[in-house]
Amino acid sequence: MKYKNISLINFLILLAIILSIGANFQISTISKLYVSHVGMMFISLLIIPFALVKASKNHIQWSPLALIFIIFLILYAGLGIIFEGNRFIPEYLKFTFNLLIFYVFVLISLNRKIPLEHFMYSIIIGVILSLLLFIDLPSLSEVSIEKRLNPITLGGFNAYGALIANSILCTIFLIKQNKTKKIILAILLLTLPLQFYTLIVTMSRGAALGLVVGLFVYLLMNKNIKTLLAFAILFMISFILMYGAYDNAIASRFLNLDSVHDGSGRLQIWGHLFHKILSSPTSFLIGNGLGSILTEVRGGSTSIQSAHSMLIYWLYSFGILVAGLIYLTLIYTGLRLLKTRKTTYGPILIAIYAQLIVLSALDSQAQSSQLGWLYYFWFAILVSSRTHIRQPINHGNTIDWKNNQAIKQPN
Repeated sequence: MKYKNISLINFLILLAIILSIGANFQISTISKLYVSHVGMMFISLLIIPFALVKASKNHIQWSPLALIFIIFLILYAGLGIIFEGNRFIPEYLKFTFNLLIFYVFVLISLNRKIPLEHFMYSIIIGVILSLLLFIDLPSLSEVSIEKRLNPITLGGFNAYGALIANSILCTIFLIKQNKTKKIILAILLLTLPLQFYTLIVTMSRGAALGLVVGLFVYLLMNKNIKTLLAFAILFMISFILMYGAYDNAIASRFLNLDSVHDGSGRLQIWGHLFHKILSSPTSFLIGNGLGSILTEVRGGSTSIQSAHSMLIYWLYSFGILVAGLIYLTLIYTGLRLLKTRKTTYGPILIAIYAQLIVLSALDSQAQSSQLGWLYYFWFAILVSSRTHIRQPINHGNTIDWKNNQAIKQPN
């Protein structure tokens, strides 16, 4: 794959992704504006005019069903502002921004023909750059729930942990793709221990489980039974060792499911949300609207911004009628992805899908102002990836999403 063949627009898109992760400085403390917001808007300003110009020539694929669904969600979510007032505005703006980014990446996926590997390299480079600019990694002996790695600029420990988990999965795929390219292979292998260590010191259990599930699914889809068994054995040994060292802060964190004493108290929050959802037919059917959630944590009432589960948050905010449409879209996407399991990109796309579902079930990283766009980016890639391609695709090829065929890369 020759990088000299990348067009200027594609290069700028990839550069914006790298900077949105790796150089995500806060631009304004008043408006909570980050480099990632500018980067995503820059990509939008590149792609939307391009799409309009091509549309006038009838060359663009613009996924009208996705656009209609997005407009419907934006209008439906906006009803909360009309009936409930200004407290819905911050979350509504964040939600609308992320939906815009989702559709922009749908357009990119359908029309720009950027190889999946290029997106993955951009994420990995962004992660390494973020470690250089923002992160001061603590030693394992220093790590505790009070001193865990918590990069606010990058969305906090759970959002950053999810990013690292996704980057590790991308790295493992690229290692498999670059077995004959010794320099790239060596660089990728060198980054793995650093990424694993960073994930551990975030102490994000959701991110760790997302990585485990993603790796398991990836190995399963590749039918690599020996590696799968080795992975299962390693996982069991790690679990036993952690259980034996339960007094250790890290082991205690990863083995304590409820986290009332050392974390967010997810079970309490979820229980409260389900109680609210089922409290009335109106709440169950049409939801409570986007915005803060009044719940009781550690014995006192407090207003929190995170439901610690996007799947539950959608149900709480939109009700079963609209959340059900989102769930059906996710299920349909997963079923279509399964049809690609014998292609080059099928296993990794299915693995990333499984990882995102786990992360969405266990946390609300998609609400993060700094990194929420990454979720919508991946869902856009998954939804628009022409998943009815069933024939095996040789390594070293990329997919022409527009014409549904493999393109041979120049030598």
